[in-house]
Amino acid sequence: MRLLPPALIFTLLALSFSVFAGRHTTTVVIQTLPKNHQVVKVANKTYLLHKGVYYTKTKRGYKVVKAPVHATIAQLPYGYTTKLIRGQLYYVHNGTYYRYKPKTKRYQIVVLAG
Repeated sequence: MRLLPPALIFTLLALSFSVFAGRHTTTVVIQTLPKNHQVVKVANKTYLLHKGVYYTKTKRGYKVVKAPVHATIAQLPYGYTTKLIRGQLYYVHNGTYYRYKPKTKRYQIVVLAG
């Protein structure tokens, strides 16, 4: 089994975001994560995070998944933008919305109500 070069892996990941943003979905699995990934736990599930991309571990490797709602992170991914909605400031990265929680000094993934 041949492993994909890192540059190709990140190209595939970028493509996966455009897939998740639309109505069609596909499964992207990579064999290894970069060493500087973060562990994110929410609702007794473990996710891995690297450059704003969330993964879960599977038997085949690491599968790209949607950002887990209610998860919190200490630092926003590079390239985020801000959006003011109904007087509330949101931080947006690849279609994922975060709100800053001053008490915990962390950013929480939220779902916007229709």
